[in-house]
Amino acid sequence: MTCSKIEQFWIKTKPLDTLKVLNLYNSDNLRKIGGFSGIPNLKILVLEQCKRLVKIHESVRILKRLVVLNLRYCISLMQLPNSICDLTSLKTLHLDGCSKLERLPERFGDIPRLEDISVSEVMKYSESEPTKLWDFLFGRFSKKKINPIAFMLPSFSTLSSLKQLDLSDCNLSEEVIPTDLGGFPSLETLNLSGNGFVNIPTNLIQLFKLQKVCFINCKRLRVLPDLPSSITCLRVDGCSSLEAFPNPCQKLTFKPWMLTFVNCFKLNDTRGAFAWLRSYLYFLLYSNRQGICCMEYDFTMLLPGSRIPDCFNHQEDDSSLKLQLPQNWCENKWMGFLICALFGPDGSSGSSQNIYCQLLAGPDLHNFIFQDATEIYLWEGTRINSDQLCLIFIPRDNTKSLDWWKSLNHFEVSFSPHNLKVKRCGLRLVHEEDIEEFVQCTNYKRPSENNQLVASSSDQDYCIVNGNEGRESEVEEPSGSSNSVGESPYKVPSGGLTSMITEVYSSKRRKTVKHY
Repeated sequence: MTCSKIEQFWIKTKPLDTLKVLNLYNSDNLRKIGGFSGIPNLKILVLEQCKRLVKIHESVRILKRLVVLNLRYCISLMQLPNSICDLTSLKTLHLDGCSKLERLPERFGDIPRLEDISVSEVMKYSESEPTKLWDFLFGRFSKKKINPIAFMLPSFSTLSSLKQLDLSDCNLSEEVIPTDLGGFPSLETLNLSGNGFVNIPTNLIQLFKLQKVCFINCKRLRVLPDLPSSITCLRVDGCSSLEAFPNPCQKLTFKPWMLTFVNCFKLNDTRGAFAWLRSYLYFLLYSNRQGICCMEYDFTMLLPGSRIPDCFNHQEDDSSLKLQLPQNWCENKWMGFLICALFGPDGSSGSSQNIYCQLLAGPDLHNFIFQDATEIYLWEGTRINSDQLCLIFIPRDNTKSLDWWKSLNHFEVSFSPHNLKVKRCGLRLVHEEDIEEFVQCTNYKRPSENNQLVASSSDQDYCIVNGNEGRESEVEEPSGSSNSVGESPYKVPSGGLTSMITEVYSSKRRKTVKHY
């Protein structure tokens, strides 16, 4: 029923017990919707871009099985019915672009299973002060101007199940951002893109489950806060005032790292990028020494730069590189492949931009038996207008024997860009002793010896903790030796940890394609 011409939707006939999805997308004439008792088993309700919708009937409380409620760009909707708080199965609520929405129901914090809420662009087309959004969400008033709505609203902090929060393009500044988000213990994704703050006073490091954070196109942002060790994806593209990379967090989980700083023009020192790489390599080293295979958990970073660092001892002025190594090139301390590409605009006007990187290896140039591939999609609103660097680390596949690797002495790295131009690429084989070389360049700290590698029974993920329920452990300075990294401080628990996360491939070809 998308793009329908109906003005009211009301079920007055025999109940439609089998109806699970109702999609009224872009029904421009729709003003009221109700009669929900006639569709009691509805699970998904889409009212996106119903621009004249002003009211949702209180009978919505009947929808005890409703999981998704999409109200994006219902620009005439001024309030939600109080009965929405009785939707015990509701997990996803989208209010993006609802610029006239004045308040939330007083019991909004009582929705027990709400995991994903987005209010992007709520303030973008509104004449109200940006403080309204935080009054709207957290039920309090600005120090500068009392908002009477604040006294009517509950606190969001009771939504303990919330996993995703989208506050992008809401015209926020640091004066109105709360310093404590501890009320969101389950938060995994936070999007603050397109806002006007200079720094982030919020203590994000306390969000121990936070995995993905976006600050895209925060043009005034100068400093990023410390991030929790649970982070797997950080996108800071277009933050043209950002003056430094954030401090690297201690990697604690077997998940890939994706970090993008595209068009952050003031980041002209790659040492900050290599600090994050070192944190990743330390984790990889310690897990590998316990016999744990981390081959799927690679490292990818995009950052501004005009040249490939000298540490890449194999380089070509092209989008591909071929390399032949001597026999017996591989030894036990070899950790993996570090790949870099220098890329920039190609003059095209295409809206989407992405880079596809492929690594091939084999006993000769006509018989490649190993393959790894990574595809990186830039955020759709990002346009590359100057040179950038792509940094990728591909871990050694420990399910293959050392002799198997030694038989592969022909390598080929290639980049296939879309609406971009790769000008140069480089490759370096990383060994354990290289980590210490990286450490001596900055003041990076090694993980504490009190840490231990443990398994989570909930999702079979793994992390390094010190017995304090996931809190980051203290760290100590690395040893003075530049020739070794010492013995692993981590202890592997009983229960077959290695077998649980080591993947054995049935064929000799390996391919990993990742979309971000």
